[in-house]
Amino acid sequence: MGKTGALVISLDFELYWGVRDKRTLADSKKNLQGTRQVIPAILELFNKYEIHATWATVGFLFCETREELIGTLPKELPDYADPNLSPYRYVQSGALGAREQVDPYHYAPSLIRLISSCPHQYIGSHTHSHYYCLEPGQTAQTFAEDLAAFKRVARKKGYAPTSIVFPRNQFASSYLAVCKQHGFAAYRGNERSWMYEAGPGAQDTLLKRALRLADAYVNLSGHHAYKPLSASQEG
Repeated sequence: MGKTGALVISLDFELYWGVRDKRTLADSKKNLQGTRQVIPAILELFNKYEIHATWATVGFLFCETREELIGTLPKELPDYADPNLSPYRYVQSGALGAREQVDPYHYAPSLIRLISSCPHQYIGSHTHSHYYCLEPGQTAQTFAEDLAAFKRVARKKGYAPTSIVFPRNQFASSYLAVCKQHGFAAYRGNERSWMYEAGPGAQDTLLKRALRLADAYVNLSGHHAYKPLSASQEG
């Protein structure tokens, strides 16, 4: 009997939280507004061809209002060496609108409901705040606090995600144990090549980004198929 493979589709769903530390909101609005047109179109195609996908969602996007979002903040926050990396500081700066209807860049409960109503679509975690696990200043404890905040808001909205995608693919093996403690059984890993190695943003050089782009068109780093591992094998 021949062996069969599986293609896993996971999509990062983050809106402005995913680019907030790199681009201004003014420069991002056109693309973010386009997201609200693209997602329904993607769902229509997925439904037509019965494609299964997981949407790794930033926890802030579940919130209906600014007050609700602020109420989800953990007691212990990451103290990034680069303050610009902290979405929590951004939240406390007063940059958010009152609700999704007037601020479609920071909230997305309607889109989350749309995604979850489509057959074979699953809501996963992209951490609560688009948390960076390898940046100086954060700790495993503040990461655990962030995951706990995500689980609380997701549970409140009726979701129980068991998979996680680490923002900017930043993860360390020790943090996987934290994920397991919070009920996550699967994560998106990185390709086994030095150009895909996880690290803080300062190590993500222009050379590495250029090689990854080239690798998408020409096989520079080899093949990256994986055998599924059980939780006990992963540790």
